[in-house]
Amino acid sequence: MRLTFVLLLATLPAASTGHEALLPALNSIVAEDVLRHERYLASPELEGRDTPKHGLELAAEYIAKELKSYGLQPGGKDGSYFQPFDLEVTVPDDACALTVGKSDSTAEDHACKLNDDFVPIWGSAESEVNADVVFAGYGITATDERYDDYAGKKVSGKVVLVLTHEPREGKKGQAFKGPEVTEFSSLLSKAKNAYEHGAVGLLAVTDPKNHESKGPIDYQFPSMESPHPRPEQQVPIPMMSVSLAIAEKILGQPIAPLQEKLDSSMKGRLVQSKDRDVTMKVAFRKETAHPRNVVAVYPGSDPAHEDEAVVLGAHYDHVGVNDKGQIYFGADDNASGTSGLLEVAQALATTKPTSRRQIDIVWFAGEEKGLLGSAAYVKDPVVSIAKTVAMLNVDMIGRMEPNEVCAISRTKSRELYEHAERLAANPAINFKLKSMGEEFFKRSDQYNFYKGGVPVLFFFGGKEHEDYHKPTDTVDKIDTKKVARTARLLLLLALDVANDNTPPERPKPE
Repeated sequence: MRLTFVLLLATLPAASTGHEALLPALNSIVAEDVLRHERYLASPELEGRDTPKHGLELAAEYIAKELKSYGLQPGGKDGSYFQPFDLEVTVPDDACALTVGKSDSTAEDHACKLNDDFVPIWGSAESEVNADVVFAGYGITATDERYDDYAGKKVSGKVVLVLTHEPREGKKGQAFKGPEVTEFSSLLSKAKNAYEHGAVGLLAVTDPKNHESKGPIDYQFPSMESPHPRPEQQVPIPMMSVSLAIAEKILGQPIAPLQEKLDSSMKGRLVQSKDRDVTMKVAFRKETAHPRNVVAVYPGSDPAHEDEAVVLGAHYDHVGVNDKGQIYFGADDNASGTSGLLEVAQALATTKPTSRRQIDIVWFAGEEKGLLGSAAYVKDPVVSIAKTVAMLNVDMIGRMEPNEVCAISRTKSRELYEHAERLAANPAINFKLKSMGEEFFKRSDQYNFYKGGVPVLFFFGGKEHEDYHKPTDTVDKIDTKKVARTARLLLLLALDVANDNTPPERPKPE
């Protein structure tokens, strides 16, 4: 590949030769816009952007709205910005039921509504029970911390109603491990403890003193079996999350005062439901969900290359919420790449630089579940994979060394790497390009393109930082200037490849 390289001057507004037409595009990529995208994409509202959850759909709609505001052409076959693909998921079956009964046989039972009043907990056994209910605090037995909600109490044959999270949540002190949640907050841990004490079912209600949500936990479904399947050794009792109103109907009294007493005394207290029992039935079924890639097109200008394209990509999903209720915000993984790619999209759309080949820009769903979105795209691309001359991917570009960026696949696409290395030295970017992290090559979306014979380059942080796949991957730790600089590098490289007469050499199948 014979790529043209021209060095920009150190001061962006004072261009001289070669790339001066790109200065408006480069100047339009700014850290302030990166931060705006990050704040939404990694916000609690999006609940970790898990595939195929509601938070992921909110992120897709946000990206599409931004693209429309830029005036970029949609890449979906239906004229939208979306490319849906099929995914088998698990959801609660309509046979799921929760009924609150009374000992007075003349009184009518209260049938609860699935999703509104209750939802099964991921990991529940598929079974049915009818039993009396006891309130068992937080449902925790923590011997080392001298705390036990079941101390001296019997719950054998009962359904236990427990609070989510832990006593004195968020407060510093001796209980448990201070403000950070522990394994005792896990719903499966609470259910296992209930089962070991003889309980036949578990109902969980969000603790009202520390959390505003009054409904059942709504982030669990639809859910994929992989990579977080229901445990093979699941707790063999039915488990449900219930709304605060239903919990208080079952118990016959307000929950908040009971929680206040628990938090102040740090002593577990069982409370028997007054003249009420419950019937619980849990069942699951398979169905097909339709998560969506988001696709935009920047048209090429040269009829001689009208059937060729460069693809730019980033995955916009993350791993969601764990069963302790902790959100995995994914600010670096990969709101950073998503934000950087949005900046490239707006630079192309608003400044309209020359691109002889088409540039297809794709935000992939399902990367965290096995590169699913990119696999779907490769099967049904905007421009055929045989005519896709390169794929450039960005993933986790907001952390690590501020003046370095890693480019993976030097050994597989040397021409792309060496040209990126020259562009990185451009004063508009001023990066040291490093070749490392080859062990991650098969773990991001460019790999599916590489398997299809497309030259690829993968911009990445270089290694997994201490917040990788943890709730602590948050916006405050993102180097937005680095994201913007990486986006500038991506833009320059994409345009150079799109405008070059000779595309990079295609890799040989492994």
